[in-house]
Amino acid sequence: MTTWRLLHVVTAGYIAFGFSLGALVSQLFLNNLGGLDPLPRGLTPTGSGQRAIDIRWRQRRERFIAENKGKTNIADDLIQRVTILCFIVIAEDQVVAKRSVYQQTWGRRCDRLLLFSTSATDPDTIILKVPKAGHPVEDDSYASLQALKYIYTHHLEEAHWFIRVHPMTFVVLENLRYFLKDEDYNKPIYFGQVLREGNAVFPLGSAGYVISREAISKFGASSPPKTSCKGSTSSECLVVAECFRHLGIILGDSRDALDRSRFHGISVESVSVHEYPAWFAELDVHHNMTKQGIKSVSDISITISPVSDSVILALEYFLYRAGVYGAHLPMTSLNKIHRQLA
Repeated sequence: MTTWRLLHVVTAGYIAFGFSLGALVSQLFLNNLGGLDPLPRGLTPTGSGQRAIDIRWRQRRERFIAENKGKTNIADDLIQRVTILCFIVIAEDQVVAKRSVYQQTWGRRCDRLLLFSTSATDPDTIILKVPKAGHPVEDDSYASLQALKYIYTHHLEEAHWFIRVHPMTFVVLENLRYFLKDEDYNKPIYFGQVLREGNAVFPLGSAGYVISREAISKFGASSPPKTSCKGSTSSECLVVAECFRHLGIILGDSRDALDRSRFHGISVESVSVHEYPAWFAELDVHHNMTKQGIKSVSDISITISPVSDSVILALEYFLYRAGVYGAHLPMTSLNKIHRQLA
């Protein structure tokens, strides 16, 4: 289908600066809880309404610190509790350059990072044998299913969760761990940005999706593999979703407690001005982004896509090095009990 084939050929776009700041504030919340006064001396709120908000935020911050006394870095604590293997299927001519970018940015925060391709000159890339297809290897269902089988065989016990990342995606691992801390990796489940086409419910491939250890185990132990799990010329995420459905693997709801999306395969700058591709407006399960625009994007977003290498490097700077003096978030949980989608 023509509109569906557009799904994975999205032009790289710059992410709105406001979104970077929103994610930055989230990062400050997770990594820099100690020491900053939410309202530094010399700064005064402009009105009584703002003053009341600042007081409430200060009280929440103090209560949160009191409840988590001794934990100087919540994100570091989650690294011990939630382990994640990241994997990417990538074109052979991009392996070396992309690996360098990932290792400088979000990839170094994975517990393990695996790159798969059909060919490569470096010894660290895992070679896949896939039939010739009319779409890029990163969107090839044969390649993704082979990668999952390889992970089941060689790396199953190395992580609790396994995230498939599109090459043009930035991942905020701290926010992913925060989300997954309330989920059970012994349950056959996976999460992403959910679309629906007819009766098929599936995660948007460019947004990435994260799979539990039990789901990988069920997939790998299926022998002989079901017909739906052998690969086809259909779009990768459709095939994987159909395979998982037949295996009894659940597609969960990844939205936050305010029903805002955390996985993003549509550029956030497009969302911010309500310029959605027609196919996305039609297939979006929750119709949340298309109704609310940037208000539907979570402050604790997990994936940002599509982005170029230069934007990945820029996001690394804005999220992990730049700071906003006195920035803080209300100390309320944004996780929720997730509804099953499929």
